[in-house]
Amino acid sequence: MDIIRSMRRLFLTGFFILLLAPFVSASEVDGKMFVVDPVAAPTTTTKTSRIWPCAGFVNSQLLGIIYDELKVLADSEKLVQPDPTLCDYKIGTLVLFGKTMTLYTVEYYVSPQHRRSCLFNNYCDDTRSMTFKVKNGVLHRQYMLTNVARKLTRFACISMKGAVVDMNGGC
Repeated sequence: MDIIRSMRRLFLTGFFILLLAPFVSASEVDGKMFVVDPVAAPTTTTKTSRIWPCAGFVNSQLLGIIYDELKVLADSEKLVQPDPTLCDYKIGTLVLFGKTMTLYTVEYYVSPQHRRSCLFNNYCDDTRSMTFKVKNGVLHRQYMLTNVARKLTRFACISMKGAVVDMNGGC
């Protein structure tokens, strides 16, 4: 129950911050929650993703909410917390059953070594990420934490208003 109380407290705080978010401007974000089609060239490109630093491409208040929620989820699984200075914003494509989907993901890393492995070796063995997902026509935050050594994959789905949709599953 402590994790749910912590998450609710974070969500209520986050909801009020998001109400103020349109009045905050930073780089390409310009009062939006995140940039859908960045003008700036990506800092890194993979076969399926274009990658930028989070700052300037995801609203700073929203980044704080995402980071805090990832910390709570990591603590609940007794995993290493993400490093707040290691954050990438990824726009990627996923092909499922012949349909192409665009994914908008905020990826925090637990160390510079894990970040390099994810970006340059395409091997992410300890992830802390959030992907914007649409569920029933409404935008949500889908969290995913993985740890290969512990054979752990944990999902959680939170509405953009901060309501817990599913603490143990995806959106």
